[in-house]
Amino acid sequence: MQRKRMVFLVRLWVEDRPLGVRIYGNLSEVTTETHLKIHNFTELKAQLRRLILRVKHG
Repeated sequence: MQRKRMVFLVRLWVEDRPLGVRIYGNLSEVTTETHLKIHNFTELKAQLRRLILRVKHG
């Protein structure tokens, strides 16, 4: 069985709230690969954590 590779473009925005941080986002499929390649969800969570810290303490 041949594996189909799917590439998605994720747009996220972060809102700082009194009870914590809220993340909004949308996902769209793209046909070309972008500069940021995330190979698994752990990596995605790490990137998100970095983004949130930058927003909160930037």
